[in-house]
Formats: sequence, structure tokens, C-alpha cells
Amino acid sequence: DPDGTLRWWNRLYEETTSNSSPDQYVDALAIDHTNGRLIVLARAHGNNVVNLWSGNNIAANPDARGFQNRFTGNSGNIHISWLGAFDLSSGNLLNATYIAEYPNSTRGLGNPHPDPKLSHWPNPNGGWPNVNTTRCRNQISVGIDGSVGVVCTGRRPITTSDAYQPMYTFEQGESKWSDFARVYTPDLASVRYSTLLTNPWDGSDPNGPNAVSLQGMLVELDAITVAGFQDRGKSSDSVLTNASAWLSDLPAADNTGILARFLTEAAPPPSRLFHDGFERR
Repeated sequence: DPDGTLRWWNRLYEETTSNSSPDQYVDALAIDHTNGRLIVLARAHGNNVVNLWSGNNIAANPDARGFQNRFTGNSGNIHISWLGAFDLSSGNLLNATYIAEYPNSTRGLGNPHPDPKLSHWPNPNGGWPNVNTTRCRNQISVGIDGSVGVVCTGRRPITTSDAYQPMYTFEQGESKWSDFARVYTPDLASVRYSTLLTNPWDGSDPNGPNAVSLQGMLVELDAITVAGFQDRGKSSDSVLTNASAWLSDLPAADNTGILARFLTEAAPPPSRLFHDGFERR
């Protein structure tokens, strides 16, 4: 509380007699002021005993569903990420989703995703597909409506149909390690927008380096802005288009800064905005 007294604390996983393996980490925190929540970005290394909370088994919110409810597959020695939303007053977990992208190839895929923006991908909550290491930067952006944005690195990240740079699906070609930006709906059940931002590559040869490192994001109601840098030594190919007149599409040197804004599907405005002590609807 404001006086420094402990208000609450919570684990990110079930405590059992066999803890603690896999090992879990908290990578970032952010406050969702609109909805009175604490957003937690966490990570687990391994899957052999107890993992992070599932998105569809939450005591305080039995109807909750995550975009990716649980760990799947049988790959153990990997780092997978997770988002959780906790009530700021009580500490109760309200919503959760894993951020664990597909490997280059996998098996046990489910049916196509029911969301039209994601129907070109299998539903991560169907089947039992292998997932791969997915690590996110130590930063969360929360939009005014409660949408949650992260920037991460994965091998075959799921991208939306309106992505600036889509990932190859399993039928289209080979994937490579890529940085991506993603915005989840406030309930962490759906993805508003997800895009790669990396140097181009040929789907028949996925072994080229990832020359772009995304470092942060700002979420707006109808757009996102990302910041990072490109290593010219790994690739001098253009990753941006429509650059401002005073900029170049091509990196000038190693660690050339990147600032990009992507228009997204507009999120519904929040029902309540608080300003100077007055409630506005």
C-alpha cells in the first residue's frame, strides 16, 4: 500500500511437494489503471513438473479462457513466456495466457483457429503441438482500454492476417527466429494484432540471422508504435517502407535505430476514464 505495508502476494504456479522444477521468473510488471489490474510477464524454463497457471482453470474467474491456455508438446529444455492479469486490490488471478510460439515444424496441431484474423493458423488450444523457446523483452505496454502489448522473439510466431510482415505458415515455407510485436485483448483471450519486424528471408532457406531487435512498444486504441534497432552486419535489407522524408529505409550502420508505427483494428474505447477525480462515461 502507499505506506509500504504488504498488501498481497501470489505465486504464478501451483505449490506442490515436488516444487520447484521447472524454474519460474518474473520478467516485467505493469499496472492497468483502467481495469484495476497488475499485468505480469513471466517465464518458465522446462515443463517436467509444475508450470505456470493455465488460462482456463482460474478459481476467481471460472469462465476465463486464454489465447494459449497451457503448455503443450514434449520439449522440456526451453524458455516459454506467460502473461497474467491480477486484481490490483485482492491479488486474485483473473486472466492468463502463455506466449509459446511454434517451432519450425511440429506435430499434433489442432483445427484452424476460429478467429477470422487467425484462421490461417491452427488453434494453439487444440491438439498437443510442440512449442519452442519464446522470450520477451522486460517491458509491457498497457493500452487505455486494457489491451496488453509485448515484443518478443520466437521461431514461428503466430501473426494476424493484417500483419505488416506475416510469418510463413507451415504450408508456406520454413520459419526463422524473428522478433515480433503482439497486442492481446484485455482478457488475454484473443490477439488484436501480431506482426513480425525482421529482415526478409526466403522460406526455402530459414537459416539467415535475425537482424532486428525490438526493445519496446506503445499500445494505442488503433495503432502500435515499436522501437528497436537493426544490425547492418547481419542484414542490410530494408525492413521498413514509407519512411519519413528525412529518413532512409536502409540501415546506415550497425545498431541503427528503428521506430515504426503500425495501424491496427480499433479497439473499443473503455467504458470509464478517470481524470482529475471525475468519472466520465
